[in-house]
Amino acid sequence: MFKIDIEGEYEDLSEDLYKVIVILIVFHIIMNLQYKGKVPLDLCIGGGIFNENFLILLGSIILSFMAYELVFKKILKIK
Repeated sequence: MFKIDIEGEYEDLSEDLYKVIVILIVFHIIMNLQYKGKVPLDLCIGGGIFNENFLILLGSIILSFMAYELVFKKILKIK
């Protein structure tokens, strides 16, 4: 949809920054929706090996990466 032309060594840097920013924003939105703005302090470090908090965190991370790869990567092309 949108294309940004960047020369040389800054192409990879720009693409990586875009990827990290998108993944963190999507992850933040998912976690805020799940916990209503208050994330518990013991997120994934207490309890059983596959407790509910761990599965929510894992699912949120996977959804964040999928959102980047399937949606945002196609919206903005950096070349």
